[in-house]
Amino acid sequence: MKNRKKEIIHAAMKRFAKHGLNKTTLDEIARDMRIGKATIYHYFTSKQELYNESVTSEIDLLIETIGSIFNKDEITLEERLNLFISTKFRLQHNFPLIFMLIKNNLNENRLDFERELLNVLFYKEVSIVRLFISAITKDIPDQKSIEFSKILVMQSYNISLMQEFDLLDENSILEDRINGYFYFFKRLFPVIENPVN
Repeated sequence: MKNRKKEIIHAAMKRFAKHGLNKTTLDEIARDMRIGKATIYHYFTSKQELYNESVTSEIDLLIETIGSIFNKDEITLEERLNLFISTKFRLQHNFPLIFMLIKNNLNENRLDFERELLNVLFYKEVSIVRLFISAITKDIPDQKSIEFSKILVMQSYNISLMQEFDLLDENSILEDRINGYFYFFKRLFPVIENPVN
């Protein structure tokens, strides 16, 4: 039973990523899966609920990816930042619903539930980055750590948006952003001379 629900979410994620919420119908999702629409209604009360579950599923996957990046103790801080930025650089391709959510948030007519989903993503990611900063910097005021985490997370989403317009190539963005984050680390946390593991 749980597998069927996951299969519906997976099919919905593909359809929503390709056509968006408004242009996707439950009939199309059911047809993609070769099931009746009633089966979808067995698990979800509405298209809105299915969309929320689909985006939440992708958010969980991104958070898991970012958490695993920052928990790789066997690689340097620079390598972790490189992986983090690479993940954001490829957001449109690997996490299309989140990318769409970020773009929709820039519109004046964004919907409240989209803003709520984005807030969930943002605060989950800030928590991961904050734990990472706490692990590599000792005796740093909590408020400073929180502020830096928020800055790093917010700035990281600019990478995805700029990349969509081909304003940046991968090599320049990775190098520039890593250097920028090291600069911020050193300014905010002077105890970090040469950040490693």
